[in-house]
Amino acid sequence: MRRAIVLLSTSLLLIAACGSDAPGDGAPTKAEAAVSAGKSDSGRDLCEVYGWYGDGECDTFCVSPDPDCGAATDPLARWSASCRLGDAGWLDLVEDLTLVSIETLTPASDLTGAQEQHLVVGLDVASVADAFDWTDDGEIALYGLGPAGHDATVWLYRYYAGDTEVGFFVRPDGAEVLARIEDGSLDGDCSASLTTDASPVAAPDVWRLECFLNDNGVDLLRVSLGAEREVGPDAALTAVEQSQILAGMADYDPASLADAFDATDDGAFFVRAMTDPDSGDAFTLYRYYAGDTQVGFVVPADASDVKATVEDGDLYGCSLGFVTP
Repeated sequence: MRRAIVLLSTSLLLIAACGSDAPGDGAPTKAEAAVSAGKSDSGRDLCEVYGWYGDGECDTFCVSPDPDCGAATDPLARWSASCRLGDAGWLDLVEDLTLVSIETLTPASDLTGAQEQHLVVGLDVASVADAFDWTDDGEIALYGLGPAGHDATVWLYRYYAGDTEVGFFVRPDGAEVLARIEDGSLDGDCSASLTTDASPVAAPDVWRLECFLNDNGVDLLRVSLGAEREVGPDAALTAVEQSQILAGMADYDPASLADAFDATDDGAFFVRAMTDPDSGDAFTLYRYYAGDTQVGFVVPADASDVKATVEDGDLYGCSLGFVTP
């Protein structure tokens, strides 16, 4: 592909089946195998069972990469995430907001003037004593967040009230609340992007970035990513894949599949499988270029209802959670 891969997309389903009926009596067709993500009801790898690996046809629905599809374009792909805190702009969770310190505050703690001000403003109470009384256990955790190896640039005050995890972000030298955590998550302006790096940096374990691709949310920092494949108008697409592309490109009002491909700069989609390690739910990410802008959509692997869209390289509709290490 002509551009560096940077991000990712939004709707569409499972990866394609390119081919015809499988050999053997009672064997599923490749289209049928694609609907079940290349697995039998008992979990067998259908591509291995029926010899579809290396059979001369690119079968992107297989459990493992099919050598007929060529080498993966970006095997070191990883997710990164940014959230907007106040007027400071977007902060990267990995580079700007790593965990640099932890402190537990109690009524007996020797608080600084800034900390006292933070507690009164952040909890909207009349005094520091009232702030601690507002919590379930009389304790408030203070997390210093900032670039690794440096002083904290943001403080997160986190506590429990009515068995609910809440908190707020402030600057160490200011009293303005930059963002609030409600019920364990920052439901503010956060976006996720897919990047490639020769030496990818693992996201810190303290963060959880959930995007609501299903009823429970999918933790993108843990999601399993498949190799990305380029799909052109001459690809042997399953009926599900065709419906996914048409659904994802609905804003262009395509009269046919050919119109959907024509709406992209390259006449192609770049498709990647995504699997939630917690639930096992599978999704497909379709991305493409329109006006030199990277856009796309995410769909369930076996359906065509668009769950999220990619705009200018970023996947929105996510919330940031902080997990105690």
